[in-house]
Amino acid sequence: MNNRYSIDFKIPSNDTICSVDDGIVIEAISGYKHGGKSDNWKGYDNYLWVYHPKLNLISVYAHLKFNGILVKIGDEIKAVQPIGLSGNTGYSTEPHLHFHLLKLNRENKWESVP
Repeated sequence: MNNRYSIDFKIPSNDTICSVDDGIVIEAISGYKHGGKSDNWKGYDNYLWVYHPKLNLISVYAHLKFNGILVKIGDEIKAVQPIGLSGNTGYSTEPHLHFHLLKLNRENKWESVP
């Protein structure tokens, strides 16, 4: 359910990724260098989670470049602020940005938002 409404944007590595709205960085992983088509790469993507208090949602930006996160956990960020660089890490067939919005459902599980 947490990827149901995700969108993959085909973009070259190193393109600038910007926040969709004001928020606070709550999760950031940027230490993975590689990726590929094999299931062995699942869970090895660099990603960023931003909590948006006005929306009560979390935006997720995944498959970012190695050391390509431009913010850190706890940072308050603004809409359209550069936050990362696109990449091809983890389970990925080509450079792209995997994006989706999440909320906690009634069972306290992450659920993708259309």
